[in-house]
Amino acid sequence: MAEGHLPFCKLPRAKLIRRVIHGPAPTSSRDKWSNNFHSFVSECLQKSAERRPTARQLLAHPFISELWDERGVKRSLMRHLQ
Repeated sequence: MAEGHLPFCKLPRAKLIRRVIHGPAPTSSRDKWSNNFHSFVSECLQKSAERRPTARQLLAHPFISELWDERGVKRSLMRHLQ
């Protein structure tokens, strides 16, 4: 979503499914996004449910917690998308 297309979208369906299940999580362009954004997405994309943070833990992540309000989230996302 952040990159504007589905991850691994150029792979044939069978390979795509194997990649999603067994391969590493998709990555995004390092120069386009902040370190907090990369860290937040990385946490969300943990394959192991035991390692994946809870919603409460994600809300405490700097990518979310350092924003003041909903408008702050929108402004931050818009800056990243430009």
